[in-house]
Amino acid sequence: FPGFSTTPLNVTYDSHMIRRHHTLPAPRRGFTMLEMVVVVLILGMIAAVASSQIFDTANDARKNSSRQSLDVIRNAIDLYYQKNGAYPGQSGRGNDFKKEVRTMIRTPFPTCLVGNKNDRVHVERNAGALAPGGPKGWRYSRVTGEFIINHSDYATW
Repeated sequence: FPGFSTTPLNVTYDSHMIRRHHTLPAPRRGFTMLEMVVVVLILGMIAAVASSQIFDTANDARKNSSRQSLDVIRNAIDLYYQKNGAYPGQSGRGNDFKKEVRTMIRTPFPTCLVGNKNDRVHVERNAGALAPGGPKGWRYSRVTGEFIINHSDYATW
């Protein structure tokens, strides 16, 4: 080749000019601790948002179920009145009321899933508007046939 010499060159190096050979770091295998912490934090935030929506959905389902049960019992009370000429539960006992209403719905008496969360019925013996109070799930007026959820948050349904 033109301009290429095959004779070796005599080159001298001072000690400060000698380069030390550094090995390249091995390629990374995996994630650093910081990367893992960031991923876990992000997943935690996503889970917090998703779980709050899931729990709201479950609460909405309980409310909807209770509202449907309320409608079914009210319809059963009306049917009982049409058939018998009197409202159920004239004895004033909640268990008698439930037995009489069950003849119209043919299923077990529903549990109230909101408020006091039980299937017990307080039968009001006096006339007047029903007001929530006490530990029972439902409240019923044997005078007017009114039936409500026995809790201040749901009594207006």
